[in-house]
Amino acid sequence: MPIRSGLRALSSFAALAGVLLVLLPASGPVTASAPAAGRPVSDRPAAGAQVARAPLPALRWGRCRSDESGSASGRESGRAAGIRQRTTCADIWVPLDYDRPHGARTRLHLARVAAVRPGARIGTLFVNPGGPGGPSAEFAGYAAHLLGDRVQARFDVVGIDPRGTGGSGEVSCRGPRPRSLPAYPRTTEEIAAQLRSDARVRRACRRAATPLTDHASTADNARDMELVRRALRERRISYLGISYGTYLGATYAAMFPDRIRAMVVDGVLDPVAWSTGEPGSRDPFSTRVRSGAGSHEALMAALAECARVGEQRCPIAAAPQETWERVLARAAARPIRIEGERVSDRDLISLVTSLLYDASAVPLILEYVDELDRAASAPAGARRSTRLLDLHRRVATVHERRAAGGPWTAPAGRRVGVQSPAVMCSDSRNPDRPRAWVRAAARADREAPGFGPLWTWVSSLCAREGIGSGADSYRGPWRTRTAYPLLVVGNSHDPATPISGARRVHGLFAGSRLVTYDGWGHGALGTGRCARRTMAGYLVGRELPAAGKVCPAPPLFAKPPRG
Repeated sequence: MPIRSGLRALSSFAALAGVLLVLLPASGPVTASAPAAGRPVSDRPAAGAQVARAPLPALRWGRCRSDESGSASGRESGRAAGIRQRTTCADIWVPLDYDRPHGARTRLHLARVAAVRPGARIGTLFVNPGGPGGPSAEFAGYAAHLLGDRVQARFDVVGIDPRGTGGSGEVSCRGPRPRSLPAYPRTTEEIAAQLRSDARVRRACRRAATPLTDHASTADNARDMELVRRALRERRISYLGISYGTYLGATYAAMFPDRIRAMVVDGVLDPVAWSTGEPGSRDPFSTRVRSGAGSHEALMAALAECARVGEQRCPIAAAPQETWERVLARAAARPIRIEGERVSDRDLISLVTSLLYDASAVPLILEYVDELDRAASAPAGARRSTRLLDLHRRVATVHERRAAGGPWTAPAGRRVGVQSPAVMCSDSRNPDRPRAWVRAAARADREAPGFGPLWTWVSSLCAREGIGSGADSYRGPWRTRTAYPLLVVGNSHDPATPISGARRVHGLFAGSRLVTYDGWGHGALGTGRCARRTMAGYLVGRELPAAGKVCPAPPLFAKPPRG
């Protein structure tokens, strides 16, 4: 299986109907035609009145496509079959631009898993798996399964495909197919090629873009969720957002604070860093959210745990950090050949980032590094071990599955699908000059070698005028008192959303409770009984956990079998 960069898949291109469509983020940084940088782009007090002017869509639930209803190939469990049987779907039409509520419309696709006990139903639980670009309709059944019987009994679980995602239209621009680019540029020639590619994409979007290109911000999706709430006749909203879905949740909570019945945000992005950054910040948003630092910290913590548990449980325990640095240096000097493929240091950084999303894959990383170290030390022309070939295939498989979801998407039980982020640039304020990414990547590389540049270059399309207007996005204020306190969940060693994001949201939203999952991986949903019971108790009974609650994680490295 060939190695591809999962994070560079964010600026992917697709050929549809014989015409090359470049799938791109929806918009760019604040321009002269948009409100001044750092000020709220949307007027919070007016948000509810704005949505109230829009006609209520008609919700007609019916049969879903098989890939949305929780069906599985082969024999499925009784629980999965029950979820599939209770799942229905709908397509509705909402305003393309809420400033013109009776003007052009755009389609949204929804899926609903009906409550097991309709007579005891509390209401609707909206869910979002992240992205930007993760289809929420496919996620509804999976979320219902992970949240457990108590939540399934009392809630209809609804996923709305965000604009430009899944069955909710398309954000695309016509343009030429770009050349293949590395995971992130490093040499002068590679940087020049990346900046030229970005410029071509921006020109293509100025010439020909779909209508959603200017109307796919997180705030637009928050308005859609508010309109669906009204159409469902729900007085207040219950919500679970993971990864980028936490930014959608924070945006909704800031725009519609009186509409919060209960909201869980898990694997949390810092909304200030995403939107504007601190005053005077000159970094792109993809540097500000510190995902590069999160990936690096997660790996360093895993290496430290490897040393602690010893060689019986971790093969490089004698010198874990030295082994990692040696393999990375050798792959930088000369890519390691495996089955006709060349694994460079940048490939290794991208692979490791992917695997860090799933705590159960962390031991696989260190086994792989151990075998790469042996291979790099072997004489030229020596045959690769069977174990290295097997590990390489397993690592590549996990990486390809991870690449399908986008960077701020939590792992799921099924492939989420590749959707280009339709919101990143429109949500965020970024430097105007493309060379700012070069400087930011260099600084990030010093703090988080390899990982910092990988994440920084995710947003390089947001330079200059970006793509789209961003006029309807929301960039604060974020300090908010909601109708009911939020439940904020963060992992100690999260590679994509470091726990600093959870701490920021906890400080911004008055009365919120912060729960720490003391382990690896991206997001705590699905990690075990503690997280599930805490979320279920909060969603169903609005039980706020004790301040400072910590959910323990299982051992990262399995104990060796006895004698």
